[in-house]
Amino acid sequence: MKYISLILLALTFLSCDKDENNESFNVESQIWVSYIDPDGNDLLKSLGEETISKFRLYYLENDKKVLYQKSNLDAPYGITLVKPENGEGLYQLRLVLYNPPTEGEQTQGTTYVRWEDGREDEILAEFSNGQDHRTITKFRYNEKEGTMDDVRNFVYTVDQ
Repeated sequence: MKYISLILLALTFLSCDKDENNESFNVESQIWVSYIDPDGNDLLKSLGEETISKFRLYYLENDKKVLYQKSNLDAPYGITLVKPENGEGLYQLRLVLYNPPTEGEQTQGTTYVRWEDGREDEILAEFSNGQDHRTITKFRYNEKEGTMDDVRNFVYTVDQ
């Protein structure tokens, strides 16, 4: 019994690593956007998944537009249609914004949404970078400003 206790005690010390980093790193690089017309009508509600699957995101990297495409993800083009809960509210597009891999407390990335008809919207996003986070602090969708409080419920009016 004495030997079993010693073995268990030794295993306890071997399983612990002082240098192990158990902290998590939070990355928030998505915004949820609803699109309405000047009368307040939901423009996404009438669009089907097939139409939305033709939308594309482009990131501005080194002054070149680069298509966002990651075939191993649930949203390979960085765009997901989010239906309102309980059928109430506005439909949204969840967009994965460009979060440049640069150092410093603040970084800025540019993302373009290309619609099926070829039109493009520009999103400029600023990120706060820390030891445990990289989060959007503010963004501009075309000319409309948004803050981190708007990230999950940004409404953009489309002039038709």
